[in-house]
Amino acid sequence: MKILIKEGVIIGEINTPFFHTCVSVYHVFSQLRLIPVITCGREGTHMKNSLHYKNLAWDWRMSIVPEEKREWVRDEIKKIINARQNDYDVVLERSERIDSHGNKITIVWLHTEYDPKGD
Repeated sequence: MKILIKEGVIIGEINTPFFHTCVSVYHVFSQLRLIPVITCGREGTHMKNSLHYKNLAWDWRMSIVPEEKREWVRDEIKKIINARQNDYDVVLERSERIDSHGNKITIVWLHTEYDPKGD
């Protein structure tokens, strides 16, 4: 198993939810012969109560995934990661930005988080 981490990303701890997420993401990406890249861990600016700050949320690069496969990737990861309990959220997120040339671009990433709902 090989997973890359974008320079500057802070992984606060290797906990069970993080390991389970990595295995699930790797399994799906490997079906497309892609190496997953973690683009956000604990660092960055998030909502006040974000699970990123609790080492329970991670973002993954989706620009390497063909556009027509992105929803499939999300759905497959969601299915695998929640096979035992529905404790993980897996969401495709988008943000529009202006690049250095003044062009509007859309950034797409996969947000994963461990968020047990309780019984």
